[in-house]
Amino acid sequence: MSATKALFIFCEGPHDVAFVQQIFKYCFDAEKAKGTEGDGLKFSEYPAPFNQLFRTSVEKHAAKDLSLDMTHKFFLPDRTLVKDDWLILLFNAGGAKQISKVKLFLKDFITLYKAASVFPQDAVSNISEAKYLFLYDVDHKTPTEVAIWMQNQFAVIEDTEWKLDKWSIINNDRGIIQNEKALYVWAGKNGKGTLEAILFSIYKVSSTKLLEKSQTFVEDAFSWNFEENSLKQKYKKKAEKLKAVLCAAGQGKRPGRPLSAIINDNILGSKSDILKAQLVQDFVEFLHEFTQITKANNAA
Repeated sequence: MSATKALFIFCEGPHDVAFVQQIFKYCFDAEKAKGTEGDGLKFSEYPAPFNQLFRTSVEKHAAKDLSLDMTHKFFLPDRTLVKDDWLILLFNAGGAKQISKVKLFLKDFITLYKAASVFPQDAVSNISEAKYLFLYDVDHKTPTEVAIWMQNQFAVIEDTEWKLDKWSIINNDRGIIQNEKALYVWAGKNGKGTLEAILFSIYKVSSTKLLEKSQTFVEDAFSWNFEENSLKQKYKKKAEKLKAVLCAAGQGKRPGRPLSAIINDNILGSKSDILKAQLVQDFVEFLHEFTQITKANNAA
């Protein structure tokens, strides 16, 4: 593994992970990190301090008397990609309710990261630079409100040198960069919304009729009463409805697949749809500004 830089991307859920992976695949020509046996990297094949961090995380949990259905609770990256000299780690961070889990992971990483160049623990290389990107839906709030909330949550990480200064007010912009840390929010043209709305706008280019049929089915089969809910609940319900529509529409080619797999395989859209989407282009430019990772020629 020749990567010497690490980009952590903390996503709210599996759908974000799948979508961001597609963006890196189509817009940056990033590839899945492969080990010596041609599959995913083994812990020992990651550069330091990941070789030690991931192994320690599993061992720490394994020392407890866990049930088998708890093994998926280990906080490990859902996807690991490589591009240029960057190792890109995509995490399903679980949203606002899992902040403590993310902070504990970062605390462990930062502690080992400082010593990795001196004590690589048999790793073939070590990470010399790390950057951290946090992705959140705007929902019913404004980008600025999300930025203030996120800054309050991650202002400090106990027993480390981590410090997140106050974000600048971002108004209708979607991203902020502060040295090695960054925030990007999923929002529509009106500055509000969720990732599901962005996905729907992309997929309707190639799958208009299919999505119309799926929407009709979802509306007829289930009750969607938005009027009696608070503004927060309205956005939540709208996102749930769009998830149902997208999931139903994606069943034709590979029945039984969850929405994350439908997104990951781009069943409802095309590479061209993703490349041409303005909201994707905005995110790609932000990623390039933040990391200087080389964009694919067709994404320039």
